[in-house]
Amino acid sequence: MSLFSFKSSGERVGVIVDIGSASVLVALLVSRKSDSHPQILWSHREHAPLQNIESLDQSAKAVMTSLMNALLKFDSEARRALHEYNKHATITELQCSISAPWSYTVTKTINYKQDEPFVITSNLVDELIRTATQKISEELAEHESANELGLAVVTKTTMDMLVNGYRTKQYLGQKTSELSLSHASVIAQNYLLEKIDELHDKLFPETETHRISTILSLYCITQDLYKDHYDNCIVNITYEATEIGIVRDGTLHYASHIPFGSFSLAREIATVTSVPLYEAFKYLHEEPYTFMESLPQSQRDEIEQI
Repeated sequence: MSLFSFKSSGERVGVIVDIGSASVLVALLVSRKSDSHPQILWSHREHAPLQNIESLDQSAKAVMTSLMNALLKFDSEARRALHEYNKHATITELQCSISAPWSYTVTKTINYKQDEPFVITSNLVDELIRTATQKISEELAEHESANELGLAVVTKTTMDMLVNGYRTKQYLGQKTSELSLSHASVIAQNYLLEKIDELHDKLFPETETHRISTILSLYCITQDLYKDHYDNCIVNITYEATEIGIVRDGTLHYASHIPFGSFSLAREIATVTSVPLYEAFKYLHEEPYTFMESLPQSQRDEIEQI
């Protein structure tokens, strides 16, 4: 989580772009060594229109439009807010998180064991990382759908290292008979990455860019906030997707999603009840099931099935 760490200068200015399944959030932040949390100078979420869709491609185009609109708003309003905060401040970092269904997070754990104790070297760790990334690449190559979607790896990170079953950050030079490395790779849609790169070159050419999946960033957050909890289930429900991550022994072991979110649920309810789509979506923000009280039993049964 790059914007929550600090350099020797004591203050950094960064931009967070959170690309959801049907919305885009852009925020301008200042982080200082003296503060426990960054200061949000400006933020804006641009929603894709709630409408009936026939394909995932329609949703992708809507998100691309939201991304463009959000960053155009940033260029006019956020830069003014930064100038008011400090006219000499410059943006140095851009962190972009990408939600399902536009990103996938694949994890692998590699176990290395010897009968006799061995010393952990940087060469050995590099070899285990290469093995993990190779297995992830082979797994992706086996799925024709992944190739058809045009996916590219955008982030590779080592999440955890276990030495004789114990978690440690100071592992180099230690002797052990068993070493376990957990690695994650983030894969995202090529056309989305191309658009992010294009906007980066136009709006933030001097910034360092970090790209991560939303589920991996949520994993990092839970690790930071709940240090004593090693087994978690992370659920991220967005407008057009629902993603789940399983954390075991402090490591993200599994992540998956379905392209079904609150917009999707509203469409189903609208079809059953014959109400406008926006009204069906409003039902989801009322006390659960109160809208069903006036419906005939047949429609109630259908909604219960949904």
